Amino acid sequence: MKRTAAPEALARLFSAIVKEAETNEAFARRLGEALAGIAPEKIDKPKTRSRRSFDPSQFHATNILRLHGERVLRGKLEQVKALEDLKAVAKASGLVLPESASKAKASRTDLIEGIVAAAKHYDAQRNAAST
Repeated sequence: MKRTAAPEALARLFSAIVKEAETNEAFARRLGEALAGIAPEKIDKPKTRSRRSFDPSQFHATNILRLHGERVLRGKLEQVKALEDLKAVAKASGLVLPESASKAKASRTDLIEGIVAAAKHYDAQRNAAST
């Protein structure tokens, strides 16, 4: 059976694609993504950072302040290392943080101080409302 022009052209095209993919990792990656997420074997996938889960709903700042005092609340907040987790504690506790702690780039210290201040404010408001 004699090859026609179209199959020969396709054979040359695919041969060129395969050769380029063998030598050019960026091209191979893009080609693999275009072909339904198939990644070449020799390209390592980026490692995802494993992060232990943190449940902020188990950490209610106002209740800790009310039951155990400011020193215990600060101690527990100091144990929370990630900024995202501290922000999650404030959100789960229903606290409105002061401006210094609600900034996008707030420091850990600002967040801890803000959570303590907001919890004290919330507790004071609640005590005033109940008397």
